[in-house]
Amino acid sequence: MRSMASAGRPPTSRQCSSGFCTRTSRTSTDAGMAAKSDQTQRAFASSTVTRATVNASAALLASQCMPPLACRLLIAQRDRTGTPAPSPALRHGVSCGEVWMPEARDAASDGSPTPPSDAPTGASTSVVLLRPLPLPPNRSMERYADEIQQGFQDRAGWEVSSASTGRASALASRFRLQRLERAVARVWSYPRLVRRLPADVFHIVDHSYAELLGALPQSRTVVTCHDLMLLRAEVSDIGFRGRRPTVRRFRRRVEHLRRAARVVCVSATTARDVRELLGVEEERLRVIPNGISAAFYPLPAERVQAARTEALGGHRHSLLHVSTGDPYKNVETTLHVLARLRAQGLDVCLLRVGVALTDAQRALSRELRVDPAVIEQGRVDDARLVELYNLADVLIFPSTYEGFGWPPLEAMACGTPVVTSDCDALAEVVGDAGLMAAPRDVEGLAAAVERLLTDDAVAAEYRRRGVARAAEFTWARTIEGLAEVYREVAGAGPPHLGVAGGAPTLL
Repeated sequence: MRSMASAGRPPTSRQCSSGFCTRTSRTSTDAGMAAKSDQTQRAFASSTVTRATVNASAALLASQCMPPLACRLLIAQRDRTGTPAPSPALRHGVSCGEVWMPEARDAASDGSPTPPSDAPTGASTSVVLLRPLPLPPNRSMERYADEIQQGFQDRAGWEVSSASTGRASALASRFRLQRLERAVARVWSYPRLVRRLPADVFHIVDHSYAELLGALPQSRTVVTCHDLMLLRAEVSDIGFRGRRPTVRRFRRRVEHLRRAARVVCVSATTARDVRELLGVEEERLRVIPNGISAAFYPLPAERVQAARTEALGGHRHSLLHVSTGDPYKNVETTLHVLARLRAQGLDVCLLRVGVALTDAQRALSRELRVDPAVIEQGRVDDARLVELYNLADVLIFPSTYEGFGWPPLEAMACGTPVVTSDCDALAEVVGDAGLMAAPRDVEGLAAAVERLLTDDAVAAEYRRRGVARAAEFTWARTIEGLAEVYREVAGAGPPHLGVAGGAPTLL
């Protein structure tokens, strides 16, 4: 596989060894800025390099014909050394976004280039991960992309970087134009960016951005589909229906999956939906389950006991529910299960992570007389989430639909028994390592939870099964599967060199 440095054309004075460079328009008004850019590019161009961080201004990108509200850019490249380099600044006009130059050489603390590395530069396969826009942030998609990029970091023969437009500009925030800026970035500046990126393989990590295929070489593009919940809800009873405009917009976007070289599905359930609802041929589908971070593991008993005392507010038992607040998370059923358990004399509380109860759900909790036993934790970081998984007696997860289902897997990895609905994807993930009932079966779900709370032997058995089951879902296995897909796609033809010849412009 050819590296991006050997793109089949002579390098220009502004082309770095990786093929990722900025290119300025040489106008009389920008002469000073162009001179600074050339000086910085010469510092990057002469050796095998690791990473440098360059502050590229919005005005510089605007000189390439981008509107001020859509010109912030983020290109993230893995760092072989694990140590970020100080960044020579290119500042012009307004405050700037950050550009990470792939394979750019480290700069010394005074901004001067470090000596060339003696390491050989073998040909490698270049992959660009196309991430969702960061507003609003999508934690699951960012985690997925982060794990992929980190997983390829130490694999020889791979150069995996990330691309996305950057955070909201100060101007947009000041005038509350973030939604407009996001819309412009999605339909205009992000496609312009990806059209100019050189790579052997492109990977759209979020299926709802599949429309980017219109700006990419389709034979070299992979898309990960996490779920088609909105489309499945139109033809099956999964407990909710999306709004018509939302469904139409979603359908227009995901129909582009038919054009991808490969569609990676995180579960067999999702692969079935892609095949049935979009008509994608089975030979282009690959089922590659998500992995689980090593950060989720059983904590020491003394730490768990201290955390329980603080979190449970004097209650003896605890259920944990992790929820985005979406209808399919079936929050109302968790409240009914809590009420049933307390009516049977069990002193149990419900710890809720994520979006708080709505007014209607709070009214239901008061009607069921369980409001004092509902303890909101809000949005938490991974460290706190691990702690909550460990201190909970049972995770309850009665979703009416899932494309994969990370919370049960994370809970099992922490040694917490799980009770879930029997929807297809959760049955895939949990297997026989958890107890299940139908999503709306309050009695069945309550009986399963009661069994785990009152029988220590049963709880211990499901803790053992859960830890063993979670150990099967490693990111190493996911990365190996993706590497095979990338190899298949990379062999489909010559690498994509970006448009307009010479060093590509990052817009």
